[in-house]
Amino acid sequence: MWPITDGCKIDVMPFPLIFMVAAFISYALAAALALISCIRPASSGNRRELAATVVGSLFLVAVLVVHGVQVHHSHISSRFATMTVYCLAISAVYGLMSLRHNLRGIALVVLPFVMLLLVGIAVKAPLQANIDARLPGVWLDVHILTALVGYAMFTLACILAVAYLIQDRNLKHKHLGALFERLPSLETLDHLMAGQIQLAFIIFTVSVGSGVVLTHLNRWSPKWIMDPKTIATLVTWLVYALLFYLRMTGSYHGRKVALVTIGGFLCVVFTFIGINLIGQTMHTFPPTEYAGGGP
Repeated sequence: MWPITDGCKIDVMPFPLIFMVAAFISYALAAALALISCIRPASSGNRRELAATVVGSLFLVAVLVVHGVQVHHSHISSRFATMTVYCLAISAVYGLMSLRHNLRGIALVVLPFVMLLLVGIAVKAPLQANIDARLPGVWLDVHILTALVGYAMFTLACILAVAYLIQDRNLKHKHLGALFERLPSLETLDHLMAGQIQLAFIIFTVSVGSGVVLTHLNRWSPKWIMDPKTIATLVTWLVYALLFYLRMTGSYHGRKVALVTIGGFLCVVFTFIGINLIGQTMHTFPPTEYAGGGP
C-alpha cells in the first residue's frame, strides 16, 4: 500500500545476471542431490542438498544487494526485488524445516518451483528502476517483507498439504511403494502444515496491520480501502484466520485442513499475482499513480 509522488526513472546496468545464474545453478544442483537422496536414501545427499540451497540463497542476497546499490535505495519496491525476496523467503523457510525433518520428497517440488521463479525473474527483469523520492520508509519495508514471508510460508503449507493428500490416498489404497517411502509420514506432514499456517498467519497479520498504519500515517485516499488488492488481501486473511482458529481449537485436522490450505493458497496466488493481471489496482510494482490524500 503506497502511492507514488515525484518519482523518476534512472537507467541502471542490467541486474547482476551472473549472481542470478549462479543461484539457479545452485538450486539445480540441490534438486539433483535431492533426487539422488530419493533414489539412494542412505546417501549423504540430504545434507549436501541443504548446503547447495544455502549457497543459492546467498547468491540471491548478493543479487538484492547489488540491485539496491544500482538503484540507490534498498526498498522492496519493484517486481524484480519482490519476486527475488519471495524466492529467498521460500528457501529460508524450507531450509529451516529441513534442519529438523527429512524432506527429500518435498525438495523435489520446492527446489524446481524456485528455479522456475528465477527463470521468470530473469526474463522479466527491468533495465530501468523507478525511484520514488518519498517512499514511506520502514513501514513500507515491514509491510512488504512480512507479506512476502507470509506468502512463502503459505506456499510451503500448500505443498505440504498436497503431499498429505497423496500420502492419505496411498494409505487408503495401500500403495506403499517408492513415493510413499520418500514422502514424510502423515503425522509429520500434518504437524509441519499446522506450524506453517499458524506462524504464517501471525506474520501476515503484521503485514495487514502495517498496511493500515501506512494508510493512516500518510493520510492516503479512502479509495485504498476499496482497492481490489486490499479486498483480496482481506479475503485471504479471513481464510487463514479460519484455518488458524480450527487448528488452535483442534476442531479439524488432516485431510479437511489440507483441502482448506490449498484453497487458501489459491487466494494467495490471486492476491499476489492475479489481481495485477486481470484488473487495475493501486498496488503495482512499483506504483504508477498517486491515489490522493497525501501530506
